[in-house]
Amino acid sequence: MLYKAPFLLLVLPVVTGSVVPLIPNINADAIVSPTSNILLSRRALAPTINFDDSNWIWTGEQAVALCPFCKTVLSSNGTSPVCANIIILSDDPYSVIINGAKIGSGSGSDSSAVFTVGLGSGGTDVFAVAVNNTGENPGFIAAILVDYTDGTMETLITNSTWKTLQAAPPGGWMSTSFNDLAWVDMVPEESASRGTPPLPPALNMTGASWIRTNETNSSGVDPIGHRPFRKTVTLPYGKAPVCAKVMITREDDEYTVYINGDNVGNSSIGWQSMQAYSVPMLDTAVDPIIIAVDSDNTKPSFAGLIAGVLLAYNDGTSETLYTDDSWKTLTQSSPNGFEATGLDDSAWINATEFIHPDSESVAVLLA
Repeated sequence: MLYKAPFLLLVLPVVTGSVVPLIPNINADAIVSPTSNILLSRRALAPTINFDDSNWIWTGEQAVALCPFCKTVLSSNGTSPVCANIIILSDDPYSVIINGAKIGSGSGSDSSAVFTVGLGSGGTDVFAVAVNNTGENPGFIAAILVDYTDGTMETLITNSTWKTLQAAPPGGWMSTSFNDLAWVDMVPEESASRGTPPLPPALNMTGASWIRTNETNSSGVDPIGHRPFRKTVTLPYGKAPVCAKVMITREDDEYTVYINGDNVGNSSIGWQSMQAYSVPMLDTAVDPIIIAVDSDNTKPSFAGLIAGVLLAYNDGTSETLYTDDSWKTLTQSSPNGFEATGLDDSAWINATEFIHPDSESVAVLLA
């Protein structure tokens, strides 16, 4: 496979009631890059992770078989990994396993994929990739951005520090307790040999719908002013959210998005470009989770909102929630404290889903 320099403008076809597929979620791994201090409660996403420093890697053989790969990350200096964003591309079908739990898979193609996973081990984290080699030219490439509890972050890349085995993998090889000291180092390729893969979108937006209040008049005009939107997420039994990712945009004009009352981000950029934000660490004691948006229409015009929110749980699973008619709203200005976790919104009305007349092309931020 040969790749050209990445540029991505994702088209959102308009179909009945919702905006449809960008690219499905998928994930993977790698080693150190300089750490940097960040505000742990939130961080605006730019393309903060890429394949530029990663190598295509393989076992050094051409066997048609299931091939195991792993990378171990240790906690140090009183800090622990809390969340990881993983991008991956493989020539063959693969699965991504974190601390023994499968978090995603891919068929092997020209499209890279992204996964976001909470890391709750408190000590050693094992990133594993199982690739089912089906023929010639095997290999995969990955990069991982890891957030730590002290607010620093680290980028891991696929290179010779990964471990592999030129044989069928033994039972339990993906777990944190497995000893891989007898495994061999990876065989990296020169990155230029295959080119740099294109990046995936930061978040899969399949299933998201544009929403608004019920105030749109017959001319398609919405009133001036702020309008609140809320989504209550009751957590699955035994699960706690570790980190989150938000993708959002609105039509005319401005918004501020909150999670559990905390300001995650805001923008007045036009609806043609989505914005993405990461929340590297959530308060695991909060249940339910409250997602809230203050939407501000600054002139009498068409208004609307579309968003997706990924919650990564402490067991390695994740859930993505999208704007739809289950969100709550009001036909009045956003009241003080509307974003708070303790607010009773049972008397609020449901948001109205609609088909955006001009959403044929929306630029989506890359991973």
